[in-house]
Amino acid sequence: MSFPVTINGNTYNEADFLNYGHVEKFPEIIADVAASAQQVADDLSTSQTLLSSQGLTGTSTTSNTIGTGSMSFTIETGKGFVAGTGIKIIDDASAANYMLAEVTSYNSGTGALVVNVTDAEGSGTISDWNIIPWQAAIPVLSSSTTTGIATFADADGNQLASSAHWKITSGGSFTGSGKSMWRVAMQSAGDTSIGTGTHTIDFDDGDYAGEITATGNFTLATDDFPSADPSVTLFKATNWGAHTITLDAGIEFADGVAPEFTASGTDLCYLFIDEDGVETIGVIAKNLGTV
Repeated sequence: MSFPVTINGNTYNEADFLNYGHVEKFPEIIADVAASAQQVADDLSTSQTLLSSQGLTGTSTTSNTIGTGSMSFTIETGKGFVAGTGIKIIDDASAANYMLAEVTSYNSGTGALVVNVTDAEGSGTISDWNIIPWQAAIPVLSSSTTTGIATFADADGNQLASSAHWKITSGGSFTGSGKSMWRVAMQSAGDTSIGTGTHTIDFDDGDYAGEITATGNFTLATDDFPSADPSVTLFKATNWGAHTITLDAGIEFADGVAPEFTASGTDLCYLFIDEDGVETIGVIAKNLGTV
């Protein structure tokens, strides 16, 4: 990662993270990435409103069975669908039933819509449909640098609907002004308790436990973190000081001294892995409590 880098209007330099600077700067950079993600979500909501106003959404009461191939629907007149438009046709009663299709033809005077369904999920014969843009019509998150309207898709290249939960993984990163932003866990797999064996923080699998409670001695390991970019994740460590926590060999600590965890209470911790795979772990705030 090259410095300086600007995220959410704030510029960070390499010197900001030296001599305990990471204690202050890691929470700030996390907040800036989160703010950037929220702006993306807000922009998407605005885009959806615009799509509706341009006639790129619709409804239909035509009865069709979930499946693939050519299908016909009658929707509202005066819509903006043209041949080649990608659409998602969703069962109004259950979003688990849907079809992905491409418009073959649309008659704006009669509302006659012919589509070619290429993918379908669920089953049943449905007579109450919602139709929304899909593919190129919906912004998607990709791993490439883009200009103009941003794109958004999952690691497999599948486009994400507005209801999807987005996360930055090793399959993609925000980029801007030639500077690649740090990849940060934006999704939590939930809290976990462990008293034996190994707990692995797996970047690709989205295994970022919000709170790891120690009930006995265990080993903390990492897996599938990006090999070329720095990565950081935050987590809560509860009652770690009362047990023996074995960490990866070669892990670094501030001043070369392993952190002292709270025996009966919760610490806010960070795990940082640089572009060379060197791990650093530390405590940002000890024995969390309320005022």
